[in-house]
Amino acid sequence: MRSMEAMNSPSKKLKRKWRACVGAGEAADGLRADWQNQFCMAARKCAFERARISGWNRLDARYSREIDALCDFLTDLNISPVARLNDNDACENLDSFARHVIARYGAKRAHSWRFEIPYNSKFVKHAQKLKRMDPDLSAGALITGGSPRRIMSERGGLSGGAPGGSKPDFIVIGGDQEYATRLRREIDEMNLDIPVHWDAVCETHSAEEGLRDAIALTRRYLAGDALSEPLDSMALASFSGLCGAGAYLIDNWGVQQPAAHAYRMLDALGDELVERGDGWALTRDMLGRMTALAWYEPDSPKEVLLKGMRPYSRMMIETLDSGNGWAYSVWRRMGMPDSLARHQVQALRQAAQNTCVSWSRTNEDGIFSLELPRAESIVLIKEQ
Repeated sequence: MRSMEAMNSPSKKLKRKWRACVGAGEAADGLRADWQNQFCMAARKCAFERARISGWNRLDARYSREIDALCDFLTDLNISPVARLNDNDACENLDSFARHVIARYGAKRAHSWRFEIPYNSKFVKHAQKLKRMDPDLSAGALITGGSPRRIMSERGGLSGGAPGGSKPDFIVIGGDQEYATRLRREIDEMNLDIPVHWDAVCETHSAEEGLRDAIALTRRYLAGDALSEPLDSMALASFSGLCGAGAYLIDNWGVQQPAAHAYRMLDALGDELVERGDGWALTRDMLGRMTALAWYEPDSPKEVLLKGMRPYSRMMIETLDSGNGWAYSVWRRMGMPDSLARHQVQALRQAAQNTCVSWSRTNEDGIFSLELPRAESIVLIKEQ
């Protein structure tokens, strides 16, 4: 049996990239009371810094009360919007919109916003308008398809800055993981010293893949692969099952999804990364307490063996799997209805909350061992 074995060893700071940005769907969704309740639930589980929102197609000189209400809601949560401007029409009044943001929230708050501008023939025009109004506003290039090298050469070349000096403040990579990996590699080859983010919300999943989605996002944040390691953020989740995109956290019935548990478990990790391997990561907090997170991989270790802890330390073991913390099997037994009765909603919400939690202790030598599940799962192991 292969084991995950770790001892007290030198560590490095754990980068909590899952907090940096979360995909939050469409602006129109953000006006719904149920969406805002769900967002608050998720924000309590993980201290997200930014929310990436699409569909800002109502930006004009009048500024609707609805848009202000959405931005007020996020600002009150101390979360900065990332405005994904889908097309040129949405960018035409970008400078006026930014001026309105400064007037309403102050320049310091406005500088924490990010404005994602499509990297097309009008990128320079829109970016320069924004910078002329306030050079500290953040204007980024959104690249969503095509050959990366051709796009960059046709539109000014990111390495030398776009014509007129409008080099992007950051780059957003759209598309699937294969495309994102290819573009990330080419950006590295150009030695660009600017942040790079991944718009992964475009990945669509079916309902039965919720647990697999949670495992995938855990892997992306902790595995340290060629794509995730150099990225500054990944917008991996959406807050509404209505949009049907991404590993959403809470569905339109208010039922928590496995991804919400995954974010919470990630946030339970310590500040120092002690060691990581195939399907696991071990961290330590400021008090020296160990926390490990293990996720299912076909060839990952099937046993945890932790050393160097205090004798008889109390250990919490929390497991998320197909029967614990995921309501899909309960929904299947209901006949997979599209419309739910109130008692069915309550049953699904309850099933989605109940991960499997157990307790154990290290032995007299400060050693703890645990056999991991051999099926799809995420296991949090925390020294108390």
